[in-house]
Amino acid sequence: MKIFTSGQIAQIDQITLKSQSISEYELIQRVADVLSRWLTLNIPLQNRRVLIFAGPGNNGKDAVALSSLLAEQKISCELFRVNQMESISDIPQIDQNCLVIDGIFGTGLNRSPEGIYARVIRAINNSNAKVVSIDIPGGLFSDTITLDCNGAVIKADITLTLEFPKLAIFFKENSKFIGDWKVLDIGLDNYAKQNIETPYYVIDKEFVSSVIKRRVKNSHKGDYGHTLLVAGSYGMAGAAILCSKGALRSGAGLVTLNVPEELYEIVQGSVPEAMCLTSIVADYDKFTTIAFGPGIGTSPETVKRVSALLKSCTKPMVIDADGLNIISANREMLDLIPLNSVLTPHPKEFSRLAGDLGDSAQALQMQLAFSLKYRVYVLLKGSNTSLSTPDGEIWFNVCGNPGMATGGSGDVLTGVIAALMAQGYSPKESAISALFIHSTAGDFAAKQFGEISMIAGDIVNNLGEAFKYVTDREEDKITVNNK
Repeated sequence: MKIFTSGQIAQIDQITLKSQSISEYELIQRVADVLSRWLTLNIPLQNRRVLIFAGPGNNGKDAVALSSLLAEQKISCELFRVNQMESISDIPQIDQNCLVIDGIFGTGLNRSPEGIYARVIRAINNSNAKVVSIDIPGGLFSDTITLDCNGAVIKADITLTLEFPKLAIFFKENSKFIGDWKVLDIGLDNYAKQNIETPYYVIDKEFVSSVIKRRVKNSHKGDYGHTLLVAGSYGMAGAAILCSKGALRSGAGLVTLNVPEELYEIVQGSVPEAMCLTSIVADYDKFTTIAFGPGIGTSPETVKRVSALLKSCTKPMVIDADGLNIISANREMLDLIPLNSVLTPHPKEFSRLAGDLGDSAQALQMQLAFSLKYRVYVLLKGSNTSLSTPDGEIWFNVCGNPGMATGGSGDVLTGVIAALMAQGYSPKESAISALFIHSTAGDFAAKQFGEISMIAGDIVNNLGEAFKYVTDREEDKITVNNK
């Protein structure tokens, strides 16, 4: 799914009016109908005081049209046109039992609210009422980070964003304003959506399902690649084990673990499906894909091994954890990273590579600049993990949950990416698909164990369910009628 700027959204709106031969009024009525249906299906509106605040623009027009539709359904609601308010006495009393629908400002906002608008927003925020924002919370800029200017930004519980998620949703500083969010389809022009270019995308099931292929009937393990995982050190055997299990559960035909000799027995006993080497690998070319870094430590001997590995390999690889820490401490290695490799840092690891990240918007631009400079994929892990590409794209992941913030989760992800690359998927396809599948497995795990109690091994154990989720297709289902 694409993410467009506010200017592009206005352009798509205009194209829609022309291509569908409809008026602005008809599009507003369509939006109101979509909003009304969602609200009546998802929020109890009867016997509740519903307050609708409408601003001066199209967002306000959507709110006015919505109030009319709700009234037709015998839902009692009160409409307040903020642009017609003259003083603070015009602001109604709002309490925590109210439902507030915010249509004050939309994506066209380019300066912080002032005067009566700011006062209304502060009154809503101070009420503790449940707030639903139309398209974007009032006072929030749609394409960047918004500072909380004197409390003049709506703090929504739910944001019903129209047709596309807005870029502002993906900046962590804005999360306190967005709340939960849901994309509502309002039927904008498909040709415009497909052909207007944007560097920003959301990873979704539709894309991943189009990438991941079912297995061919007469295939064998050699068809699914041989993955080498350089992982683990004394006290960090778990990183090697979780990484290898992630690769095996993600379809790699063969997995070889390269670990220190002291880990040999525990690794062989824990992952019998994987092969194990303790010596320095002499021939890297026999492996389809290489991943290194999880739990390897940063000893001088390990630094030498990483340097030799980077000098020996030219094919894209996956680099994680201590692999990244070694490179950041030995910056001459940056130029040795093979083109189109996938780097999987968390923010601190990336700051060691790229410098102080600043706020989320600045970090995103630094991430993209790093990808462009070194021609690599950077998968920056976090609550909205982002993937920057060497061709200038940013992909956001919206699956997953806080329970995945647990030791070993990243090691599993490294294994998943490496396994997909070994099976012939491009680094871009592998990183995007692995992000979605790994996060989906985490969501399945959270349903079983809860976010507090789930561990990285639970993610591994749910990878199968995640792969089934993206590969099960309606056309493959056969109904057998018993006669």
